[in-house]
Amino acid sequence: MGSLTNNQEKLYLNNGTFAPGSFVYQANGFTTITDSTLDIAVGDFDNDGDYDVVTAQGESGNFTNRVYRNTFFADTVPPRIGRVEDTPARVPLSLIRERGLARRAWIQDATYKRGETFVAASLQVAASKDGVGDDFSVPMTPVGGGIHRGVIRLAAGPTGTVGMDVTFSVHATDPAGNAADSAAVTFRVCGAEAFATAADEGSGARISTIHEPSLSANDFKVVVSGLPAGRPGALLVGTAKALPGTRYGGGRLVIGGSFGSLPPVFADESGRAVVDLDFTRPPVASVQAGETRYLQFLYRDRAPGTFNLSDALEVTVCD
Repeated sequence: MGSLTNNQEKLYLNNGTFAPGSFVYQANGFTTITDSTLDIAVGDFDNDGDYDVVTAQGESGNFTNRVYRNTFFADTVPPRIGRVEDTPARVPLSLIRERGLARRAWIQDATYKRGETFVAASLQVAASKDGVGDDFSVPMTPVGGGIHRGVIRLAAGPTGTVGMDVTFSVHATDPAGNAADSAAVTFRVCGAEAFATAADEGSGARISTIHEPSLSANDFKVVVSGLPAGRPGALLVGTAKALPGTRYGGGRLVIGGSFGSLPPVFADESGRAVVDLDFTRPPVASVQAGETRYLQFLYRDRAPGTFNLSDALEVTVCD
């Protein structure tokens, strides 16, 4: 505390509580010098690992600004990560692609002055899917009030992004090199993503979705385009990939495991078919949030008696 008229600046040490008497006055905290202090700043001005003080003078005296060098212990206390923004267990692929997952953390340290923090913080991220991992660091930016913000953006792995498991923690370091880490947080990327587009060997049919696949919504629709107009087809639902696939009609079947099919639908005049997919009914009944299913569309081709397959879709269900 800077003093305008006392014979020294004042030092109070926090005794570790939050109650009357929490700040204990240190009688010999500063050298005894009477001057008119109007402002103080705290920092490690001599780069020896402890915090020093500079004072700015005015109003009376000889207007001599002063630096007080700390001759006591260096800073050995790491930053305190008081709170990390809650993260859902499932994060939609659409959010990851459009703007990334922004996470904020509240971090405290020994010094904080007028909105300026001296802590460096980052998000330590580990992402993995199908045995392939990617570890990286995301810098966090101070945004005021001790809050730091970083944005997690994910690069697609060899088998895509849907179903990817991501773990992150906040790492904070102060100017003295003291470091702290938050507890790890894990989420899974949910949504729908096409795969095996190069394995269809001539099929022009492409499969996509309307809306995120979610247990809480009943409007999840699978859209198949590039079909022969007016021809029937059925959506196949499997529990596993089956790459590189097996020959099946004019295409390759690239899904497997336990699977079934939905009732047939017909393509309209533009070669488009829409299938309503209900996660509470067969063949996808009892699917849980975070679980993955694999979709492919089997359809009658243009030539009589022939059939073909679309590309495939990997679907990890959101909440």
